[in-house]
Amino acid sequence: MPAYGLLPADGSHQLDHRSRGTKDGLNQNPPERIQWVDAPALPIFYGTIPTASLQYNSVAEQAQKDFAVNDASAYCRDNSALPLLDDDLHFDAAGCIEFGEWVVSTFESVVGA
Repeated sequence: MPAYGLLPADGSHQLDHRSRGTKDGLNQNPPERIQWVDAPALPIFYGTIPTASLQYNSVAEQAQKDFAVNDASAYCRDNSALPLLDDDLHFDAAGCIEFGEWVVSTFESVVGA
């Protein structure tokens, strides 16, 4: 059974954002905030960081893609072309809708809804 890292209810995006001290700050999260557990294969839906984002990192993007290739329960969307707000960090409304529709359709295909 695979091990999963559970993050607090505020989620990994917000945790990463608040704890980032460097561009490669994805590894800056305090390990004590992550609880590792053995769990059944729960589906995970996520996307890459758009290449236009100030937070884009090619190493992180490759790790995201590799994770989906190596875990049958992981579903990764290539978000490289999604439009961003002027902060060059967050999706604009159209990007949110496009990503959200992908999550819904992928979830429905996975669970058979």
